[in-house]
Amino acid sequence: MERALPDIYILKADYEKLSNLAANSESRTSELLEAELDRAKILSDDEFSESIVKMGSLVKYKDMESEKVLEITLVYPEEANLEAGRVSILAPIGIALLGLKVGSVIRWPMPSGHEKELKVVEIL
Repeated sequence: MERALPDIYILKADYEKLSNLAANSESRTSELLEAELDRAKILSDDEFSESIVKMGSLVKYKDMESEKVLEITLVYPEEANLEAGRVSILAPIGIALLGLKVGSVIRWPMPSGHEKELKVVEIL
């Protein structure tokens, strides 16, 4: 069964950088990122809302299965540092959360083959 994905919104500047990143990376996650970019609605700075996850956002999200609420900052791969909560856009969680609005829920495949259901709780 095909899963319904929530709408996602991406800043034009982020879209351009992320498109280049995905095109120049040969990983399974870069293919997922490209697919998300293809379905995203591209917005200018003045159209963009602070209630949408973008690059650099500090995001509070809930793992719906474990009920855990976690905080991450969405960053480019060279800035990633899991101990500091800085998650790469090429990580499955990063791709899943990009462009979601507060309150959105998404089911997303993890490297284990298991899907996680994630809900954006807040953008700090």
